[in-house]
Amino acid sequence: MMAARAREVPKPRTAGWTAPAFGAVAEVVQLISGLVFPPNRQPAAEAGMRRAMAAFRIPSVTLLVQAMQRPGEVRDFVLAELTVGETYFFRESGALELLRTTILPPLIDRRGAATPVRIWSAGCASGEEPYSVAMMLRESGWPHAARILGTDVARPRLDAARRGRYTKWSLRGVSQDRVDRWFTPHGTQFDLDPDILAAVQFAPLNLIADDYPSVATGTTDQDVVLCRNVLIYFDRATVT
Repeated sequence: MMAARAREVPKPRTAGWTAPAFGAVAEVVQLISGLVFPPNRQPAAEAGMRRAMAAFRIPSVTLLVQAMQRPGEVRDFVLAELTVGETYFFRESGALELLRTTILPPLIDRRGAATPVRIWSAGCASGEEPYSVAMMLRESGWPHAARILGTDVARPRLDAARRGRYTKWSLRGVSQDRVDRWFTPHGTQFDLDPDILAAVQFAPLNLIADDYPSVATGTTDQDVVLCRNVLIYFDRATVT
């Protein structure tokens, strides 16, 4: 007699909200920032929401939804938890080299050295990208003025960028010569050179808002816009 076929065991659920209210928080986040959370990203997003609840002692997800309805520390914290902050110095060295050798020189030739080059890092997280641009210009002996702007919707990350103190994780892949030149050890962390700190301006900016480009946000007349790995977290309607 043939053995009975074993009953198929259902696969464990690996994605989705554990309560509908977490989905409601995600809807508010999408409305505010444009970020969407497909099923594979929902567990990580829910974990970020729970960290916010713990940090601000919010006893229920419903109250978190209410707190997200208005600007303030809770909203800023949640946006920082749910936006992607993965970055490091000189992440795309080839792109920076292309910027230095191919993109910027013709701009100077057309406009003259008296007009500063304007470079905007949109979605800069904790600042590694715009600071890398500033270091690249200094290392190459760039003779002209440059205005480098870093923006992000997550205010806590911008605060970290302004402090300019980083861990080894942000320096992975950076040569020791560069670390020695541009950073000062501070315990287990590294402080960025004050001249590089001063070379970059940071400001909060929401990429789905209508208040840019404008003089008020410093986003007019940009020569180069760096927007790496940002639009992939928006839906098609938001991107277009």
